[in-house]
Amino acid sequence: MENNLFDIKGIWIYDSEHLPTPSFTYQTVIDTQEQFLALNDNTLFGEYILNCDIDLIENTSFKIMGNYGVFNGNGHIIRNYTLKESEYENIYALFQTNHGIIKNLGIENLNIGFTARKKMVAGAGLIYENYGIVNSCYVKGSISISNIDGDAIAGGIVAISKGGKVLNSYSDVSVYACSTSDVLVSCYAGGIIATGEGVVENCYSLKGVSSKAHYAQGTIFSAYGISGADGIVKNSFVLSNVSVSQYSSTSEYQIGGISKEYENSFAYEWQTITKLEEDLSFGDKSYEELCSATFLESLDFKLFISEEDLVENNNNVWIISETNLPKLWFEK
Repeated sequence: MENNLFDIKGIWIYDSEHLPTPSFTYQTVIDTQEQFLALNDNTLFGEYILNCDIDLIENTSFKIMGNYGVFNGNGHIIRNYTLKESEYENIYALFQTNHGIIKNLGIENLNIGFTARKKMVAGAGLIYENYGIVNSCYVKGSISISNIDGDAIAGGIVAISKGGKVLNSYSDVSVYACSTSDVLVSCYAGGIIATGEGVVENCYSLKGVSSKAHYAQGTIFSAYGISGADGIVKNSFVLSNVSVSQYSSTSEYQIGGISKEYENSFAYEWQTITKLEEDLSFGDKSYEELCSATFLESLDFKLFISEEDLVENNNNVWIISETNLPKLWFEK
């Protein structure tokens, strides 16, 4: 049975055999930072509702091992999320795995930056491996990963997608991945998803994405503005520049302004794609067009609302104006 049998209006949890069950029996409300920190190293089942903002400035190794139910950020923000090298096999993300739904959550001032050696290393703003759904989330910050004699993976929201989906979300994350090796290695960077297999819909990515091979005898070095995963990107757009580069290296280089496969998706007209130091112009829309309600409606961005309507319609997704990029319903 497939692991990603999801309806965006439904709620699923998984049993120990990774089989979906269409209900849950309990709900956990998180009212304080101490209650949130108690989730460290735990696997979540059922529904969790965040009722407060969180500051992780003094917690440099916090991780939730897995989500098998619903984690509802409820419009709250996790700030100052900084991760350092730890005992977690060089995997850096708020959630190690997601088999359920993570929604209505913002992450700000993300800072993942380190150099690893030999074993695979991966960093992401929200999830290392995503089998489930991310809906109405954003991440802001930076990810910079270098690896000596090992693979490097960096994704603004998801590092490796395992058939999962990212919906109605955006990444404002500068993403960089570099491998240095005299053995075969790979390096993946993506504005929203770095690699794997997955779908992205009604999303956008803002900051630069790059991967670099430095004295590396690699297999694949890739960089994509939105997603380096196999699977379509729909109704989305990107403002970031994208680059792959090498120094005394041999490998296959893959690069794209948006993704490997996309439909009804567009790039900023000044987007630059740099492949092995050769700059190519690539883009479709001006900034003004990307902020246009008419254009965004053509991308099927869900349920536009105004500030005045927010109180009565806070189950909707996007707030728009004619001069700024769309924001999620809970952003100030």
